[in-house]
Amino acid sequence: MERILKRFGKQITHFRWVVIGLWLMLLVFGGYYATQVGSHLTGGGWGVPGSDSNQAYEVLSEEFESRDATSLTFVMSHEVYQVGSDEYTEAFKLVSQSLQNEPEIDQVYTWLDVEETTRGPFVSEDAYTSIGFIEVNVDEGFAQKVLPDIQERLTASLGESGFEATILGAPAFWGEMNELSQAGLEKAHFYAFPIIVIVLLFVFRSVVSSITPLLLSGFSIAASLGILHFIAQGMELSIFVLDAALMLGIGVGIDFALIFVKRFREELEKSGDDTALAVSETMGTAGHAILFSGITIIVAMSAVLFVDIAAVRSIALGVIVVVFFLILTSLTLLPVFLTIVGPKINAWKVPFLPIKEARQNEKGTWYRLAHRVMRRPVLYLTMSVVFLLALAWPALELEVSTPDARMLPEDTQVRKGLSHLEEGFGIGYSAPIQVVVSAEEGQLIDESGLEELQNIVAKIEEMDNVEGITSLFSLFPNFTVEQIERCYLIKVNG
Repeated sequence: MERILKRFGKQITHFRWVVIGLWLMLLVFGGYYATQVGSHLTGGGWGVPGSDSNQAYEVLSEEFESRDATSLTFVMSHEVYQVGSDEYTEAFKLVSQSLQNEPEIDQVYTWLDVEETTRGPFVSEDAYTSIGFIEVNVDEGFAQKVLPDIQERLTASLGESGFEATILGAPAFWGEMNELSQAGLEKAHFYAFPIIVIVLLFVFRSVVSSITPLLLSGFSIAASLGILHFIAQGMELSIFVLDAALMLGIGVGIDFALIFVKRFREELEKSGDDTALAVSETMGTAGHAILFSGITIIVAMSAVLFVDIAAVRSIALGVIVVVFFLILTSLTLLPVFLTIVGPKINAWKVPFLPIKEARQNEKGTWYRLAHRVMRRPVLYLTMSVVFLLALAWPALELEVSTPDARMLPEDTQVRKGLSHLEEGFGIGYSAPIQVVVSAEEGQLIDESGLEELQNIVAKIEEMDNVEGITSLFSLFPNFTVEQIERCYLIKVNG
């Protein structure tokens, strides 16, 4: 393989302008589609196919008209006006209409749509807070993307009236969480870039050589996002694929460039500034290491593709694609760039940071450390294992939990809406657990089916931490199963 890479390195220097032209075309192509990939990514993808929860999701979507697991709740509250007052009713109608104007929303069901005697479940005890239900026509993943914008327009429609209206539900929570995460990552990238530049200048010791990892990362990330745009057309990809591509693209790009450039400098010095020979020799050594290092990463991440969770697969796919393009840029674009630059790779040296020559490095600090370890391998192995075990020991006490609204800042809309809901309706009302019951034989609405359903409800009520249950029987208080069955038959038969 080393000989093949050396011959390839020698040949590619003769076609350097063709290679650069091809990569510039790919940069334009990838950059164009990279700007559009975000619209095809989802915020979901955490469902586990075949699990009980996913089966319940499918039954809700298939068997209940205008009702699925993406159904949402919205809560509206005011400190002075109560439900039923003219001011509250007018504002509530405005909110309902604002929601119904959204193309992603099919239906809004509120206390305005029921008889006054059955408004209890929609209104809090103090009557300052009320709720409604929203049916959307997109899946949970895309709902997470559009709900932050819908919430922003909903808040704007109320102006300075003192009313607060908030869309709640898992898609709304994750939508706001994703918005905050993306904003945080953008801020982190903004602050990280100057730090990266400083580190590059410190490591590479010259301005020209510091450009190489940015060159690798820029071309690789643009091409990767362009390819991911087309992959997203045929399969669900999470928005986290962007973070995976960006982080690995920058990190691995710096790593590959450092290996290649350092070796190129050494070979350039040995060959007496013969650029073509230096590139060829570097391809056989550093290029060989980069090739197999990249393949190792790709093979390792390929195993994650077998995890049957779309969001996890998306992260693995982002890593695989960007590392694949980093290998290509490292073995094609980087060699031709160094061929053009040649000895000027050390141009614009950083003051007070001299570039050490190869012969000075032969017995440097790392050389001496390596030989010290090899003289006492058992001792250093024991010390390393003990040190790593000491670092890992706290993991035995690690406690994990499912993320909830407490992760959000207190001033976020979802967090404030949940506070109003819990104050008015009680803790736990904001995240009800949906239980789907289906019958393999017969109907649940006949007498035997209703009795079985009644038993299931009774068993759930006996469970710890169950505050209350809303079921079919909640719509027919004080009715017997025979009366409920009779009402159903009357409705069906007209």
